[in-house]
Amino acid sequence: MHQQTDVTGMTMLRAYIEMEPFSGSLAEPDETYFHRTRVEGVHALLTGNTTSASELADSIWARQKQATELLSRISEEKGLPLILTKGAYYTLGVHQNHVMGRRGDIDVYIDREHWPVWQSALAEFGYEESKMDTHTGQLIALTDAERAMAYARDTVQIAKVAKAFSFTPDQALLNYRNQHTNAYIHPTFVSPTYSNIIVAINFHHSLVAGLPAQRFFSESKVPHSNLHCLRPADALWHSILLYYLDISLKLSTKLTPLFDIAKLAKESNIDWDAFQAMIRELDIYKPFFYTMASINLICSTQVFPQFIIRSLGDQASRRFDYGYQIHKLFYVPESEPQFTTRT
Repeated sequence: MHQQTDVTGMTMLRAYIEMEPFSGSLAEPDETYFHRTRVEGVHALLTGNTTSASELADSIWARQKQATELLSRISEEKGLPLILTKGAYYTLGVHQNHVMGRRGDIDVYIDREHWPVWQSALAEFGYEESKMDTHTGQLIALTDAERAMAYARDTVQIAKVAKAFSFTPDQALLNYRNQHTNAYIHPTFVSPTYSNIIVAINFHHSLVAGLPAQRFFSESKVPHSNLHCLRPADALWHSILLYYLDISLKLSTKLTPLFDIAKLAKESNIDWDAFQAMIRELDIYKPFFYTMASINLICSTQVFPQFIIRSLGDQASRRFDYGYQIHKLFYVPESEPQFTTRT
């Protein structure tokens, strides 16, 4: 019965997506550009084709590229290693065929000890220091006390958010976040105010709390530069974990990351042994099981090997049904949530 419900739900979702033209926005006039990109991302996931970028998306991407090239220049001149992730390495073409220009921020990972050098270097180019509340997405002016800190932290907010929803990430991850203070509010540099497109560069010192960025500096160095990107296996688990956190902690409705995750898994030579080893090290299974199983459910081809999903499923509770959450995002009529209980 549950399997039939899932099939019916996905058929309805496909029908909803495919019946609309994607040359323009599907959003209501008063909704944001990001609603359109969310829908386009799911269309790309279902069809395998990226939608044409809007003029705004092109402008954002151009600004992202300029900011990323500036980071590369500073990294070279100062001898500072830098890990590019997500949008940062998409803009430099490290990974091809991803949707460009979805957002106006760039995430990079540095050695924590190098933070003061990055601060002064970016200030020389007109970037203004701020902080970003990643629960609300708002940029907040720094106080004098916060300017003296390497990283602004708010573990109280993390605990408060975690208690607000029944489907939170594993308690082990929450404990990691609190103990190692890999902040949800992190230092951000905003591009000069004379620019009509604001680009925020978000600096982090660890991919996941307890895993310092410098641990990954020896992997996948970009040739002829001081830049680094993650190995495909590391990029995959990192992207999946961040997407799950967006959904579970912030009730994010972005589905475009699913497209990036699927493209990364299909186009890169993933070392699945390394991927599974990292999951075991993190001792967190639910985010990977739900996200990978959902992508396989949506796509007509199997993006992720079934043996990987089965091994993760043996470790995961089924208290949170990703398929139902996806249906809700698109207001697909459905009577009651359908859950499968383990026997």
